[in-house]
Amino acid sequence: MSMSPIALRLLRLTLAASLTAAVPATLAAQTTGGIEAGVQFDFSLPGARSLGMAGAFVSVADDATAAQANPAGLVALSKPEISVEGRGWNFFSSLPSSGHAFGSPTNVGVDTVSDLQFNELKDSNFSAGLISAVFPSETWAVSVYRHQFVNFTNRIEGEGPFRTSVLGVERFNPTRGQIDLDIVSYGGSAAVRLGEQLSVGAGIGFYQFDISVINQAFLVRPNGEVLSPARRPLFTGTGQQFGSADFRAANVGFEQQQAGDDTALGFNAGFLWRTDVWSIGGAYRQGP
Repeated sequence: MSMSPIALRLLRLTLAASLTAAVPATLAAQTTGGIEAGVQFDFSLPGARSLGMAGAFVSVADDATAAQANPAGLVALSKPEISVEGRGWNFFSSLPSSGHAFGSPTNVGVDTVSDLQFNELKDSNFSAGLISAVFPSETWAVSVYRHQFVNFTNRIEGEGPFRTSVLGVERFNPTRGQIDLDIVSYGGSAAVRLGEQLSVGAGIGFYQFDISVINQAFLVRPNGEVLSPARRPLFTGTGQQFGSADFRAANVGFEQQQAGDDTALGFNAGFLWRTDVWSIGGAYRQGP
């Protein structure tokens, strides 16, 4: 779920080489930031009742959340209905933050812990999951709604662990990153009763997509130099190779930012066959 310090170093070298070459080119949309790999989408049906019934709610669909779950069920309502759902999300990320890999710690400055130590961060979001209103008649029904499809936030932070290589003791760059992703849809659905037992419905949603990403690597000084054992105690201050990480903006060595927004339409449809003892339903939802 995170970009490793090694990857950040390689990316910085690649960027420098690209700028030196200064060769114009057209690139497809792409990313080199590992934090985006942790994006989580929520495909579950809205509403506490539908969550309790899992996918079986598609064959029931008898409340206002049917606007998304199976619009054919909207005709089951005999009077106007409004539904408001609130949802909370917890997101966790883990990143190697400190410690000493592939060797023993030097016991100089902050290099005192064997093995990699992981830093886990928790982010929480809350918003209205679905707000819908249904207006039925005897043979048809219409609905309007707002659906929070994704509300995702994730952060990473690492102090910069040490490792022992053939060159000596090296330290990875301290790292910070954050991603915010928001997808909201506004839509309408309609259903019609084709007989005593069969109903069909369909709807269309207008989706809004927003994303913001930042990945940062911070310098440790002297940057890129492998220190001899005799010089290590001289560099234990904040922002130095054997000192605590310096997360100030002035100490950023590499930064990658991404931001984007888009809009698109999505379509859903369904059917419902209901008798006195059983019901069968099916639904299709197209992503935007």
